[in-house]
Amino acid sequence: MKDLRRGSGRRPSIWSEAIRSLELLYITAKRFSDSSLSDEVLKALIHDIEQAMGVRSGTICLGQVGDRQAFRLASTSPVDIERQISGGGDCSRCLGNGETHTFKVDCEGGECVNVFSTAIRDQQQQYGVLLVEFNVEQELEEWQQRLLETVASHIAMAINLSQRVSQNRMLSLLEERSVIARELHDSLAQSLSYLKIQVSRLEKAVSEEQAKDDLLLISGVLRSALNGAYRQLRELLTTFRLRMSEAGLGAALDETVREYRERGGLEIELIDRIANCRFSPNAEIHVIQIIREALSNVIRHANATRALVKIECDMDGIVTILVEDDGVGIGIDEEGDMMQHYGLPIMQERANWLGAELMINEPESGGTRVLLSFSIADSDHTLSHENLIQKISYE
Repeated sequence: MKDLRRGSGRRPSIWSEAIRSLELLYITAKRFSDSSLSDEVLKALIHDIEQAMGVRSGTICLGQVGDRQAFRLASTSPVDIERQISGGGDCSRCLGNGETHTFKVDCEGGECVNVFSTAIRDQQQQYGVLLVEFNVEQELEEWQQRLLETVASHIAMAINLSQRVSQNRMLSLLEERSVIARELHDSLAQSLSYLKIQVSRLEKAVSEEQAKDDLLLISGVLRSALNGAYRQLRELLTTFRLRMSEAGLGAALDETVREYRERGGLEIELIDRIANCRFSPNAEIHVIQIIREALSNVIRHANATRALVKIECDMDGIVTILVEDDGVGIGIDEEGDMMQHYGLPIMQERANWLGAELMINEPESGGTRVLLSFSIADSDHTLSHENLIQKISYE
C-alpha cells in the first residue's frame, strides 16, 4: 500500500485519491449494512481508516460540545496515548466547538502525536467525534480530511439508525403492554367482578334459606362464569405467547387458521392476497390478533359450520380484512353474559392502533361479518402511536 504521508515523495494522483476514498466509503457502508453497530464493527472500521490513510490509530467517542466527559465507543489507540489525549479525563479539547480541528498531544517520555477530530453528526444532532492520530511530521491532506468527515457522517447515520431501532422496540413493548392491560381489564378483571356478584347472590340465598332449585341455579351461573374465565385465561396465554416468525404475516395467518380449524372442528377458508405489501412488526401483530379474536368469537358463539378469512392489499397499500361465518349472528343471551363479548372492545382498540375502520355486522344472508380496512402507510402514525413516542421522549 502506498504511503500517503507528505514528504514520502509519492504523492498520489487525483485518480488514486478518488479510488481510495470510494473504497473506504464502500467498506464503511458495507460494514454498517451487514452488521449491527458494535465495538467489533467500529474497531474494524478504524483499522480500515488506518490502512487506507496511513495513520496510526483512531477512536470513536460519544459526547457533545461542552461535555467534559465523553464515552469511548471504540478505539485502537494505546492506553497511554488515550490518557494524554483526554487530558486526564477532560474531553473538551477532543470535542472542541463541534468543528473539525487538529491538536497536538505532548506525550511525556514517549512519541508525540497529532490528533485530527471531526464531529460525528447528522442534520439533527452531534453524537460524538471521530479521532484519528498521526505522526507529528505527517500532515493530513485536504482530501483525507474530507474523507474522514464523510466517514464520520456515515457513523452518525448508523448511530441514528441504531437509536431508532431501539426506540421502535421500546414502542412495540409499550404498545403491547397497553393492549395487554386492556385485555386483562376487559376479560379476567370483569369476569372476577361478575363472579363476586354471583357469590354475593349465593350467600344471600343461603342465608335466606331459599329453595334448592334457586341455589342450584346460582351455582350453575357460577360454574358457567368460572368456565368462561378459565377459557379467557387460556386465550390470553395463547395471545401473550404469540410470536411473529421471519416468514412473516402470511405464515402466521396459515398457522392461525389451521389452529382454529382444529380447535373448532369447522371449515375455515383462507384467501391470502397480501402480495408484496410490507407490514411493520406492530401492524402484523395487531392484524393477526384481530383475526384470532374474530375466529375465537366464531368458535365460541356463532354455532357456525363454515368461516372465511380474507385479506387483501392493493397497490396503494390499502389493506382490507374480512372474517365472516354462517352462524347465528351477534347476540347476548338472557343472562346478559357480557363477558362473552369483551373481545369486541379489544378488537376496536387494536383497530385504533392501526388507524383502521372496523365494522361488525350481520349480513342479510346470516352469520357475522367483521370488516377491517386501513392504510399501511398510516398504520405506524396513528394518534395512539404518536402518544407513545412522546411518552418515550418524556421519559
